[in-house]
Amino acid sequence: MVHGWLVHMAKIITCLAAFMVIAALLFSLRSQRLDVTSACAELTHHIQQQTHKLWDQQVQIAKHANPEALNRELKALTAAAPPTTSAATTSGGASEGVVVPQPISTTQARAGQ
Repeated sequence: MVHGWLVHMAKIITCLAAFMVIAALLFSLRSQRLDVTSACAELTHHIQQQTHKLWDQQVQIAKHANPEALNRELKALTAAAPPTTSAATTSGGASEGVVVPQPISTTQARAGQ
């Protein structure tokens, strides 16, 4: 009779140990899930920040690249630079008297801003 009691006790202890191992594994999995969820949230936040930064840059580009702003900049640059004529205008062709603006360097463009 004592032997049967020990067998039942061994089964209960074995089940209890298996339950503890399973509980520890579940706890580990849940912890990993929380870590992955946190990393995904951080990554999503970083992506949103970069997207907003990109949108801001696109807005700035659009402000400087719209036709009205380009015309204003071109008029300001041609008004500030002395008029020059190209070789085609001095050769007596059909475009005589047309002033052709010369390309400007980036330092001149920055100075006009």
